[in-house]
Amino acid sequence: MKGQTLMPKIYKRTDGRWAGQVWVTASTGQRKRKTIYGASRQEVRQKITLFNIEVATKGYIETSDMSVEQFLDEWIENLDSVRFNTKNSYADNIRLHIVPHLGNIKLQKLRALDIQRMLSTLKEKGLSPRTCQYVFSILRKALNQAVKWNMLNFNPTDGVDRPRVPKYQIEPLTVEEARKFLDTAKEMEDPFYPLFVLAISTGMRAGELLGLEWEDVDLKNSRLSVRHTLINK
Repeated sequence: MKGQTLMPKIYKRTDGRWAGQVWVTASTGQRKRKTIYGASRQEVRQKITLFNIEVATKGYIETSDMSVEQFLDEWIENLDSVRFNTKNSYADNIRLHIVPHLGNIKLQKLRALDIQRMLSTLKEKGLSPRTCQYVFSILRKALNQAVKWNMLNFNPTDGVDRPRVPKYQIEPLTVEEARKFLDTAKEMEDPFYPLFVLAISTGMRAGELLGLEWEDVDLKNSRLSVRHTLINK
C-alpha cells in the first residue's frame, strides 16, 4: 500500500534523546527510513502514531517534494529545545510572516533571494526592524535543522543580509516625571495604581509583579521577596 509504514524500532541515543526509525513505502514503491525524535520512549511512540495517521490520511510526502510550509510544520512539531511560550511565538511568526511569502516554495528550491525579498516586503509593510530580525532568526534556526536532517546541503540564509536593529538610547523617567505619572494614575482612580507604584519603586518586571503572593510580603520588616514569575501559557 502506498504510504504504508512498518513497525518502528525505538532506541535511546548517546545524547540522551529517544528516536524511532520508521520505514515508509513511498508513492513510487521505494522504501525510505524516517527518524522521529523525542525526550522519552513514550513521546516517540506517540509521535510515530500521529505520523502513521498522517501517512494513512495524506500519504507520505517525499523530502524532494516538501514545501517550506510543510517542513516548518514538522520542525515546530519536533522542536523540544525551547520553552512553551517560545515555541508558540515561533509558530505565530511562521504563520503570519514566513508562510505567506515562502510557504509554497519547495524546500530544496528555496533561495537566498526569496528570503531577501520576503524581508524587504515585511519592512515595506511596516514591520519593525526588531520583528524582521526575529522572523529571520526563526527561519535561520529552522533551516539549520533542515541541514542537520540532510534535507538541505546548505542554509540559504547564509547569503541573506541580516536585518539590522537601530540602537536606541533608553531614557528612563525622571523623578518628577514618575511623580506626575503616579499622581495622574491616582487621580484617574486607575485600578493598576498600586501596581504602578510597586513597579516604579522596586524596578520589578511585569511577570514578577503579577507573580507575587502574600507569602512574599513581609510587612513587619518592610521586605518583598521575588520568588515567582508569571508567564503566559
